[in-house]
Parts: sequence; C-alpha cells; structure tokens
Amino acid sequence: MFILYNILLILLWPAAAIYMLWRRFGLKKSAESWGGQWGNVPQEIPDALKSTFPNFWIHAVSVGEVMAARPVARALKSTFPNCGIVVSTTTDTGQNAARQGVERGEFDAAFYYPLDFAWTVQRVFKTVQPDAILLLETELWPNFLHLAKQRGIKVFQINGRVSDNLLRQATRWRGVWKWMTGNITAMFVRSDFDAQRLMQLGVPPSKVLLTGDVKLDGIDANANATQERQRIRKLLGIEETSLFWIGGSTHEGEEVLLLDAQRELQSKFQVPLRLLIAPRHPERVEAVLQLARDKGFAAIRRSQLSDAIPEKNAVIILDTVGELAEFYAAADLAFVGGSLIKRGGHNVLEPVLVGVPVLFGPYMNNFRAAADLVQDANVGQLVHFETELTNALQSWLIDPSKRAKVIQNAKELLSKHQGAARRVAEGMMDWELGKSTNL
Repeated sequence: MFILYNILLILLWPAAAIYMLWRRFGLKKSAESWGGQWGNVPQEIPDALKSTFPNFWIHAVSVGEVMAARPVARALKSTFPNCGIVVSTTTDTGQNAARQGVERGEFDAAFYYPLDFAWTVQRVFKTVQPDAILLLETELWPNFLHLAKQRGIKVFQINGRVSDNLLRQATRWRGVWKWMTGNITAMFVRSDFDAQRLMQLGVPPSKVLLTGDVKLDGIDANANATQERQRIRKLLGIEETSLFWIGGSTHEGEEVLLLDAQRELQSKFQVPLRLLIAPRHPERVEAVLQLARDKGFAAIRRSQLSDAIPEKNAVIILDTVGELAEFYAAADLAFVGGSLIKRGGHNVLEPVLVGVPVLFGPYMNNFRAAADLVQDANVGQLVHFETELTNALQSWLIDPSKRAKVIQNAKELLSKHQGAARRVAEGMMDWELGKSTNL
C-alpha cells in the first residue's frame, strides 16, 4: 500500500506543485509556511528538545486545534516534568496561535507541518526526533503514519472523532484506512459514539480509548466570570447595560441571516442590542464587513477598536486570531456557525462552558455528540431556519432568568466532563512504562 500511495503522489506531483506555487505567490502565504511544508524545520526546534525527555510533537491544524492542544500540553508537563513539547500547524493563523502558546510557556517551540511526501516527512523526523506524536482530531496522513511507525515513533490520535464524511470515506477506502490506522499506537476519542464508529470501521477495541473532549479542559472553572465579562466588554466598547450576542465561526450564507435577525430585533428591547460576528476564515473578514455595511449597519473591525471610536450600536467583525473563545464570556447569547449550511458545525460547547447559552443549526454532523449534550443539559437550542433563529434569539435575550439557569447547568456539565487532558497524559505515562491501559 505504501508503494502504491507514493506512485499516486508522483503522478499528482505536477498538479500539487502548481497549487503550492499559487498558494505561495498567488495567495501570498508566508515564505516560512512554504519552507515548512517542504520539510524545513527551524533550528529552534531541535535546540528546544536537546535536554528534555520524553519529547512530544503535537500536531494542531489551525486555531481550534491549538486551543485544544493547550490543556493537553499542560497535563503532559505536569505528568512528565522534564518533557519537551513542540507543536506544528498547517495554517498561518494556527501558527500565530501556537507561537502565542510558546510565549506563555505552554509549548517549547512551534513550526509548520510538512506535506505528505516521503522525503519531506523523513526530513522532519530526522530533525525533530520525537518520542511520541499526538495528532489532534482527524489529521491523519498515510506516509506520515507509515514512516513514524517505521522509525519506532509512537503515534496517538487525540480528541478523535468520526464524522459522517469520514465514516463514508473510510468505508469506501477500507484498505487505505486499515493501513493508516494500523500504524497508530492508540486512538483517544471524545465520546462513546466516536469509539463505536471506530470499532465499526475495524479498529481493534484495544486501540480505542475513551478519554473525553480535551477542549472542555480549556475552561478555567475558577475564573472570575463577572470580572472577565466586564474586562472584555470594556475592550469591545460595549456597555454593561447592553444586550450582546456573538455569531461565532460563521460561513458564507450565515452572516446575512444574523444581520437580518439583528435588524429585526433591535427595536424589541429597551436597551441597545450589540452584535459581534466572527467569520470562521479570516480572509472573509472584509467581505463580511462590507455585507454589514450594505445592510445599513455601521461596522468596524475588532482590531480598529483601540484606534477609532465606533458608531453607536456598530456591528463588530472579529479579525484577530484566538480571541473568540474568551469573548464568549462577555456575551448574553451565542450562535455557532457552520450549522445553518452544510458544513458540519463547529464547537458549540465553547460558549456554554463560560455560562452562555448557544444556538446552532441542524447541520452538526461533525459535532453531533456535543449538540446532543447541549440539548440534554438545556443550555442551548437547535434552530432550523431564519425565522426560528430570530424567535429563539428573542426568547433567550428577553428572559435573564432563563439565561441565568445556563450558568449553573454549565458548571454541572463541566464538572462531569472535564479531565480529558489528564487522562491523555495518563495514557502517555502508561505507554512509557510499557503498560496496557483501559481508560
């Protein structure tokens, strides 16, 4: 299978080269990411791992995965006090978030993940020389996994999930799937639902470990919620008396619905109603900004708030990286996108776990377990279309007692489901000691 896969890569090489050139010079991606994709690892990576053991390489594609990697890194450092942790990303925004983690001391260094050509992967392995690799969620590449096993490197999937699309593809390409998963040491999954799907796809039960969702460990249960809410509102220029809601991780086709709902609801409250929209992809910020203005709203980038006084009730467009999760804490209500269109949804637990009720659409294929959890705990609501979205927004925003119940429900939810990062670290400890484990 390894030979067949690489023959296919050789045949696809001209098209891949054209795409990479377009990405570098057409889309103006950074020269650093270009070099990293071809296996160039900065000297700071081996330097950071010179006197540490064991050395962990965490791969986190973009911002969301980097946020999930943070509690895992903290748990690993607590369990292995002398360990080294480097993190790789695919996107530039993810790299920025990873480097912020380096500055905070959560990671030792950050670099870009290589393309899945055998020679680029071998080049990175030779430089980094990790003892174990932790791959966040669904980022599995055939050559990478094959060559890691060949070198004796343990590979673990962390926060594993099986979306409907992955289930279909893995069933269709069962031989490739069996080859890839055969090179993985263990798969730490978020939910029993994902564990059952992996076993349905032929992964041995001994390799499937239920640890829970590490993203839940990114929430500080001891944080002063009131103080944080006031700090962020002041940062955004939103009065404490205003009602404030966030449309997070939105995609094209969703922002127009949020703006229409904002327009309809503005006159239905005795206090100002403020909206922040956070497009999932930063390159869409300008288009969303223009859409808001075309709809008659004053609109401003979040990055411009410190330099300009926004017009009253201006819609804020989030154009910075890594702030959305903490901004939820200042909101009265949140909508999480990728769910009113067929994108599979995003993490609906982020707002809930800071005590903020969440709305989401019906297309939650990639986060079905989280959506079920939200509804079972009565901390959010599924909406199917635009009118239902507007009605649900009004229902939650007009009733402070209804929102207040979410805070207590979220605390109970958090207490039941935190600890995933610790269980991952324990799994690593059991591996190092050569033990089997049944988490």
